[in-house]
Amino acid sequence: MSINPYKGLTYDTVHGGKIGKNVDPEKIITDTPGFAPVWVNAGIPPNPNINGFAAITGFFNEDYASEDRYTDYDNYYHEGVDFRGTEGTEIESFIYGTVLAYGYFSTYGRTVIVDDKNSNGIYLLAHLSSYNKTVLDTGVVKPGDIVGCVGTSGEYHSDRYVDDVFQKAGYDQQYSAHLHITYFADIEKKYSYVVTDGENIKTTINYDNAFKSKKRNPFIHDSESKKENKEKVKK
Repeated sequence: MSINPYKGLTYDTVHGGKIGKNVDPEKIITDTPGFAPVWVNAGIPPNPNINGFAAITGFFNEDYASEDRYTDYDNYYHEGVDFRGTEGTEIESFIYGTVLAYGYFSTYGRTVIVDDKNSNGIYLLAHLSSYNKTVLDTGVVKPGDIVGCVGTSGEYHSDRYVDDVFQKAGYDQQYSAHLHITYFADIEKKYSYVVTDGENIKTTINYDNAFKSKKRNPFIHDSESKKENKEKVKK
């Protein structure tokens, strides 16, 4: 059975700072995010301890267009949830799942992709500093397992896949330290959506067709997608 230390709490309660545009601070968390960093007494306050786990610094569908990094966008809706963490903070599993892949994945950096056994969804964990290969190489995760550590990795806003030269040149420090999680709903698991090439994860046409339109809120799995939400805001 999955666990969820955030369930029943409001966005305002779990947030470690000011909530950005397009987010209701009174929204109630109903579903498990699948994974989260453990709480550490470090970083810029406020930094609430959420039942032993990290506070949130970015919500699904939060509009970041006003931030310096996103000035090229009229709107930039966040497609996941960001958890506070310092470099090396352990990331714990709340679910039973099957490990589909782990490796470098473009803007996501060091990434872990896990199929949730108790739902029709798949979790993507991004920007890690390291993997717990002892767990991931078994192919399964269970509640309480440490799957890796928070990091700063990611190829910032580029469609080019990472190569060995780029990794050695400074693949880390592209983002502030945090864990990003995206949840993909309604996935037909009989298909293989991800392929690996050495230490890299590469997309396939199946991934593009099945995943990009399925991004949902890790805290509310039946949420509106980025596209649906953006059209709603325009109206």
